Amino acid sequence: LVEHPQHLAVLHELGLALQAALDQWRHGKVDWIEWDKSTSRARRAFARLVGVDESWVCISSTVAALAGLIAPTLPDGSNVIGVETEFTSALWPWMVHEDRAVTVRTVPLSGLLDAIDSSTTLVAVSAVQSATGEVADLDALVTRAAEVGARTFIDATQACGWLPLDASRFDYVACAAYKWLMSPRGTAFMSVRPEHLGSIRPVAANWYAGEDVHD
Repeated sequence: LVEHPQHLAVLHELGLALQAALDQWRHGKVDWIEWDKSTSRARRAFARLVGVDESWVCISSTVAALAGLIAPTLPDGSNVIGVETEFTSALWPWMVHEDRAVTVRTVPLSGLLDAIDSSTTLVAVSAVQSATGEVADLDALVTRAAEVGARTFIDATQACGWLPLDASRFDYVACAAYKWLMSPRGTAFMSVRPEHLGSIRPVAANWYAGEDVHD
């Protein structure tokens, strides 16, 4: 990755931008309007990276926070299938809905496809496992989930930046950007298929929920 001249140039540009932002922070010269522009550029860049329209993409700080927006949209009594070695950000957000009879069953990655059946509501899996480096068969996953009408949640934290990923094929694709995207911690993105947007309650709605943040 870093041996390619283009990649080196990008890394250099990212480093300069980060140091400039830190310098502004240290000296109390932060301009939130410029930071807002940077956030918008990052959102557009992530959308291009995963092959979706910018309107599909939301920004947060962690994958767990993003999954936590999706979990309440699962109907009572939903069945979630995950992987035994899965990073907990893609497991615990569903597990805390046990009081609504949402159940989470974990299986080895090699048995994931066989575990998906007509009772499955959501399949939650990392594109690349953090603990083992195993790469999920996303093509087969999409096909199997479609056969039974299950939704798909993909944690792409260990994949985005080196593994080509078409997020339009999945219901939700979340990514913490501090791995291969070389961002500071506290930056995360999620792609959401438009048909699901109406079911998500923005529980942390703030001033950016307005149509015009300057109004």
